[in-house]
Amino acid sequence: MINHMETDEILALDESEEIIVRTGKHRIGLIITYVTTGVSIAALLVILFFAVKNSDTIGVSKSVISVAALSLIALIALVGYISAYVYKRNELVVTNENIIQVLQYSLFNRQTSQLSLGKIQDVSVDQVGILSSLFKYGTIEIETAGEKSNFAFSFTPEPNQVAKTIIESHEEYLRTHSQNHNRI
Repeated sequence: MINHMETDEILALDESEEIIVRTGKHRIGLIITYVTTGVSIAALLVILFFAVKNSDTIGVSKSVISVAALSLIALIALVGYISAYVYKRNELVVTNENIIQVLQYSLFNRQTSQLSLGKIQDVSVDQVGILSSLFKYGTIEIETAGEKSNFAFSFTPEPNQVAKTIIESHEEYLRTHSQNHNRI
């Protein structure tokens, strides 16, 4: 899971901001990482088995083959772990004033985007295929009045509920801010 203490520093919320909903990406997106890592490790174990079995034929000692293969397995496991860690660092946060999207592309490459609830023009959900319907995930697209035409967050768990919360937050934001303007 995401360590919210670490991401809270990234969000830099104003004192008046309250988090309404906070979501990461759906766990189903990790299947590709886990399968790739598992298949790679299994393939290396098979290669290790046959290489050790035929070590006399290929002229390399069993210990050298074992150390090389186990080192590769450890490297593949580390890459799989880092990939899963990076995936879990992606986050969409809705506050009473803004939507903040944290996209982690690698260990040292992160993009944080923020838009005011007042700039939202439309919120839509795309759920493509049977898996997204069965496991309740999809892509939320937020059209804004800003320069960036779309604000998209893929693999969102319960995307219809999150979209509904964004729309309700937008409407509340407009009510609150129109009342503040009427008082002036």
